[in-house]
Amino acid sequence: QSLLLYIKFNTCSLTNAYFQYGIDLLKYHKYIGYGFAFKHYMHGLSFPENAQNSSLHENVQIFYLAPQFSSINEAKLLKGMISNLDLGIGYAHYLSKGTINKTQNYSVPQSGLGMNANIGVEYKFPTHFGVKISISAEYYIFKHLDPKIETPSKMFEQRSKLGIFMVTPQLSLIYHL
Repeated sequence: QSLLLYIKFNTCSLTNAYFQYGIDLLKYHKYIGYGFAFKHYMHGLSFPENAQNSSLHENVQIFYLAPQFSSINEAKLLKGMISNLDLGIGYAHYLSKGTINKTQNYSVPQSGLGMNANIGVEYKFPTHFGVKISISAEYYIFKHLDPKIETPSKMFEQRSKLGIFMVTPQLSLIYHL
């Protein structure tokens, strides 16, 4: 049985930053594993006032919980090296909250479907710990978005659905039980 914990952080500028962390708990039988994955994504974005005197400050969060399936392969030539492929499909919750023109608050919560795939390589130390580098692809789909505000202008176009696709590198700390 292995417990996987990864944390990643990326920032592009002071007005556009995201942070994601997650926990995977997987049990392996030979080379096949199963368990669950939890991910929490947070994103803050600000657009200062423009020529139309419009401004926006937005905070987005995505929560993801899913059954996870995994395949591992231990390298024969390099002791301690393990490659893996993880796949999951499950529940996702989207929440966008913010302020338009510094006076009007809005909130758009929605539940939907999420999918993830992860491929990586781990080095397992002689102790119970390991370090993994991987690439993760995540796709979230949310339908019937219903904002809790009426926008005073055509600043934003309402959507009936929202799809989010992310490909990100990950650095993980792993504890093997």
